[in-house]
Amino acid sequence: MRTRITLGLLLLAYSSYSQTKPKDLIGVWTTCNDDSLYYKADTLILYQDINHRTYQQKPCCYEVNWKVTSAKKLKVQNLFSCTEPGRIQTIDGKSTFKILGKKDQTIVLKRNGKTVDQFILLDFQVLNVERYPHEIKIMKLRRKNPV
Repeated sequence: MRTRITLGLLLLAYSSYSQTKPKDLIGVWTTCNDDSLYYKADTLILYQDINHRTYQQKPCCYEVNWKVTSAKKLKVQNLFSCTEPGRIQTIDGKSTFKILGKKDQTIVLKRNGKTVDQFILLDFQVLNVERYPHEIKIMKLRRKNPV
């Protein structure tokens, strides 16, 4: 019994300090962009959860999506969802990302080979919930000073 408890605690400790891999980001990540928060705020929280609106303090009409399609490629989309039909605009150009560092991880976004944004990964959580989708992800980022 002690062995199981010890093994469980070790796995829990390892998972909380393990580094995030690019394939962990595959999917659609969403954050609020009212008042251009995505482009101006120092700290961002992105959700990979279709029910992400339940976390918001107030309704959000403008959002930014990171549509991560592989371990290197993503599309950044601006979404306006408060009218029917909603509007979505994909930012032009070939967009890629890379995760640098082992301890203090940095996510670097590039468009057409040029760095456009850098974020320090502060927190990455995978949560199991009692509703669909049963596994949700939450990522907290801090904007790094411009290159």
